[in-house]
Amino acid sequence: DFTSVDTRSSEREAATFSRMHEITSSYQRSDIYQNMLDLMKQSLQVSDKPAIPFKSKESPNGAAKLEVLF
Repeated sequence: DFTSVDTRSSEREAATFSRMHEITSSYQRSDIYQNMLDLMKQSLQVSDKPAIPFKSKESPNGAAKLEVLF
């Protein structure tokens, strides 16, 4: 609800856009965001990454797709 844009009038839209900008800016300055960025950078440096399921040229069969959905 904090990040939804109220488009009923241009004033409300500007106010909600401003609120969204404040929220994202605050998050980007937070320790949580910086820690997440550090973890992402570290994971990019790992040479032995785990395989991504279904990352192949062959499409999984219907049963495998259903198993993932269930």
